[in-house]
Amino acid sequence: MKRESKSNITNVIRKEFDDGEQVTLDELYEAISTNPEIQIDEDKLKHRVRSTIDSLLRTKQIERITKATYQKIS
Repeated sequence: MKRESKSNITNVIRKEFDDGEQVTLDELYEAISTNPEIQIDEDKLKHRVRSTIDSLLRTKQIERITKATYQKIS
């Protein structure tokens, strides 16, 4: 069993933004929780996703569209 890795979670999140126009937090939670390479409990999962989203927002790679919905900046 592989342990969770911040870089694995970040890669999954970036891939979700590449695949879709807009991405919700629930879609990100689902993508990571169903990824067999990442084993993480639900509370920690939500924290990691929100932390990564915050990082991507601060570096202007994504933007917030509505509550819990984001999209990649071209």
